[in-house]
Amino acid sequence: MSFNHSLITLTSLLILLSTNANANNIDNKASLTNTSAAHKKSPNLGKPLTNEQVDSISITVLPNGVGLSKGTGNAIQGKILYQAKCLACHGQQGTGGTAPKLTGGKNQAPFWSTGASWPYATSIFDYIRRAMPPSNVKSLSADEVYALTAYILAMNNIIDDKKELSHNNLAEIKMPSQAYMSSKWQTEEKAIFKSNGATQ
Repeated sequence: MSFNHSLITLTSLLILLSTNANANNIDNKASLTNTSAAHKKSPNLGKPLTNEQVDSISITVLPNGVGLSKGTGNAIQGKILYQAKCLACHGQQGTGGTAPKLTGGKNQAPFWSTGASWPYATSIFDYIRRAMPPSNVKSLSADEVYALTAYILAMNNIIDDKKELSHNNLAEIKMPSQAYMSSKWQTEEKAIFKSNGATQ
């Protein structure tokens, strides 16, 4: 085989390879274009939530009362609701049932009651609203949740039976545990700030 013949053969091979590469590149671009077009025609897999839908999901209540629903209720109303919706699990006067105790003094570990151990009244509202009754959660109206919260507080002698609770005053209720319980997290945080010469 002569040198010229070998050169021609090599050149032909390079041209063939280049042609195939260009063809593949065109196919790839076409594939990407087709994929993009198909994506544009695909169904929308989500839609914006309405304010009402967001409110139904975002129901956390902070200790200072942020997140409380508008409404009112007292312990007299709450007692009627309690007997119908809560007594079967929590028992008479918030104790003696299969569910955790709602009433009772301190130093009853390991079964501290809600009234003796929960530091914020707003947390009681939050929990009832999101998780009670277990068979039909989030079914209670704001007024019913305030009434049940008031009844639990009244059973623990924290408020008077006739006191009207609402989004305006629930966060002002002082829970007994604030006098004898503390947050380990906050204690350690303050210690760190103090050791670093900072103030909170």
